[in-house]
Amino acid sequence: MNIFLHKLNAHGKFDDLLTRLDSLFDEALECIGEKLPLDEINIDVVMSEGNFVIPEFGFSGYSPSSKQIMLFFDLNNDNLNSALNTEFIPSLGHEIHHCFRHKGVGYGDTLREALISEGLACHFETELRNGDIPFYANAINQDMIDVLHSRMLSETANLNYDHNAWFFGTEPDAIPLHAGYTLGYYIVSNYINKTGVLASQLWNVSVSEFFDVTSL
Repeated sequence: MNIFLHKLNAHGKFDDLLTRLDSLFDEALECIGEKLPLDEINIDVVMSEGNFVIPEFGFSGYSPSSKQIMLFFDLNNDNLNSALNTEFIPSLGHEIHHCFRHKGVGYGDTLREALISEGLACHFETELRNGDIPFYANAINQDMIDVLHSRMLSETANLNYDHNAWFFGTEPDAIPLHAGYTLGYYIVSNYINKTGVLASQLWNVSVSEFFDVTSL
């Protein structure tokens, strides 16, 4: 397994967290490795300070390819200390699942592809959370899911969809915060309920299969 943690710490601000993060990282790889074939992938995980984080956690992740994960930490966030204990492992799992999907069928360029990639990663988090759904995958009610599902179908082939609006709430009057994660989670849930296959085994399944098998 070649998954390495690189800590950008020339400023020394992470000094008090280094040992703890090393321990959490090792524990995370052990847990994730029970569900994904980590020996089949090579990833550099880069840790740095940043402000674009999940406020409830004080950190966030981003995986631009199969080979890299960026972890950003807001060291002034009051939630960071406690959230590391409960959220670091599933959050890293979310990003590693993305890396596997990048390696296989790809994350995708359209809205429905992004919905499935994020829905799968959130479901994988749920596996790592012993069945607890991450809050951003349970952020809107069924009526809004139905409304946004219809809207998504009208944007199926749109390569210029607004990812930030769908997933990060930059247009809250039109699309609620975290709506994309919840809609994606719901679509993947239907697939899992009908097939009995877990997200940890679905990282290389094409988007079309999710829409062929499921319906709202």
